[in-house]
Amino acid sequence: MGRFVRWGLLLLLVLLVGGFALLSRLRSGPGPSTGERELAGLGAEVEILWDSLGIPQIWAGSIEDAYRAQGFVHVQDRLWQMELFRRVARGRLSELFGEATVSTDRFLRVLDMSGAARRAEGELGPELRSYLNAYLDGLNSAIEAWRGPLPPEFLLLGIEPAPFELVDVLAIEKIMSWDLAEYGDATALLRAARSLGTDRLHEVVPRYPDWGSTILQDEPAPDRVEPEWVGDLPSEAALASAEIPEAARPFLEAVNAVHASNSWVVGPERSASGKPLLANDMHLSLDLPNIWYLVGVHAPGMDVVGMSLPGAPGVVAGHSGAVAWGPTNAMVDDTDFFLERVDPADTTRYLTPEGSRPFDVREEEISVRGREAPERLVVRSTRHGPIVSQVEASAAGDLLAFRWVAHDPVTTFEALVAMNRATSAAEFVAALEGFSTPHQNVVFADT
Repeated sequence: MGRFVRWGLLLLLVLLVGGFALLSRLRSGPGPSTGERELAGLGAEVEILWDSLGIPQIWAGSIEDAYRAQGFVHVQDRLWQMELFRRVARGRLSELFGEATVSTDRFLRVLDMSGAARRAEGELGPELRSYLNAYLDGLNSAIEAWRGPLPPEFLLLGIEPAPFELVDVLAIEKIMSWDLAEYGDATALLRAARSLGTDRLHEVVPRYPDWGSTILQDEPAPDRVEPEWVGDLPSEAALASAEIPEAARPFLEAVNAVHASNSWVVGPERSASGKPLLANDMHLSLDLPNIWYLVGVHAPGMDVVGMSLPGAPGVVAGHSGAVAWGPTNAMVDDTDFFLERVDPADTTRYLTPEGSRPFDVREEEISVRGREAPERLVVRSTRHGPIVSQVEASAAGDLLAFRWVAHDPVTTFEALVAMNRATSAAEFVAALEGFSTPHQNVVFADT
């Protein structure tokens, strides 16, 4: 009986804390509000207007001030989500959740998204660095000036948000790149190759047929010819009556390598208004809160509304007064695995065609809630990337190095700013040249 009483009291405490936090936020916390707030670093007054759906429209005298204000509204509404993004990129979840996330942190430390973001920081040009720092200043100022209790997640975990760093902003691109990377498909193919042999891999993942349509092409598409390997399709009645056993669903869905998203543009000669129409549907997972944050950013040289990512400035998909655009995942083969060989004469080195080379070695310490001593992890890397064998079951004893394009410095943020500022289709296409990762198809239309 005592155990049930303890659980009941704990549940009551959780409900009381959650209810208190919710009430406090409704009374004095984040979200649409009236009045004036002080935001450090602003060059001039900024006005933020919320519409009937709670979507903020930011009006500023400069792009830097607009980004400061965007950092402010992101913190107001999505601080806990941004805290999780930061901890995912750094592999620091176990500081909050204890033993349950140690294996996750081990994998994330090997992946080293924050290290890739730090290398990207060294490549920033002065203008982009100024924009990113303005956004960073805005979100940190919002944290410092927070009124009332923190979001309930912080209260329940007994933590406070530390100031964000520039690397945390840059890591948002790495997180999105990982979400859309082909890592899982590559490891599935590795397991299939071991079971079936490489000659039969095409039966698992067929090649795209020569007769298939492509998004862009220089010549008319060939007449569609059904290939010989397509048999009789089941009738609609048979499909309706087909039932997958519940026990089989997780296994079937876990190995499903076919994803999709869609987008299209209707030309002006085909629309009643005489203007092009654009539609875009990114098939990303449904989360609460949603990964996107709707916002309008208006300043001299930038007039854009659409979907932003909490933790990063600008609009990823949306429209300005001149151009509309939307991305869908290109499902590019952006990951590779390499089987490395240790130098038999020296285990601190590995073999290459040019002779042996030393492993790059770094030691990671993972703080775990409830433990006195941290978890220690030694990560080795080769010219191809980090060795993932200790965190990837598919390695099966092999020394497996992971090559991922997002480990390289990229120019995605520069491209995003240029896309937001484009005033014509030509300027938009030029801006897209720098959009490195995630790999996207992009449809667009201008006025």
